[in-house]
Amino acid sequence: MPTVKVGDVNIYYEVHGKGETLVLITFYTANTSWWFRQVPVFSQQYHVVAFDNRGSGQSDKPDMHCTMEMMSKMTEHLAPLHGAIRQAHAIWGHDIYERLPEIKVPTLIIAGDAERLIPVENSRILASRIPGAKLVILKNMGHGFIIEAADEANRAVLDFLRRHRKPG
Repeated sequence: MPTVKVGDVNIYYEVHGKGETLVLITFYTANTSWWFRQVPVFSQQYHVVAFDNRGSGQSDKPDMHCTMEMMSKMTEHLAPLHGAIRQAHAIWGHDIYERLPEIKVPTLIIAGDAERLIPVENSRILASRIPGAKLVILKNMGHGFIIEAADEANRAVLDFLRRHRKPG
């Protein structure tokens, strides 16, 4: 079981495929099993890194509050994303809305129009505030679109990545 120590917490991770690194980050309480419809597809073209968030799956479950900074450090340890990580650090804080225009990396936002947990309007706001962001709204889909509409979501991600692939 591969793990990386981030602070005092062992974080479980998986690595699949070869090529440019693609890190899959799921919501806080989820783990790598959520990506079962994405990893086989993405790993054909990319070096895919997925991890169990602290407190979930095979990662340690410390009895303490987790902050966005802690989550960012987990990602940094698993894949050196340099600019993208710095951009993420730039927006995490109390004034996220005001700082969204500071994001300078290609950004894809996917949401379902039948989302009940996080209103789809939030995705529209994000896309309107992040320069050049691409917004994809999946029809009749809710929060589980990565499973229920995996083919469509995967196609949107791969198309986006192709358009923004590093030369060479």
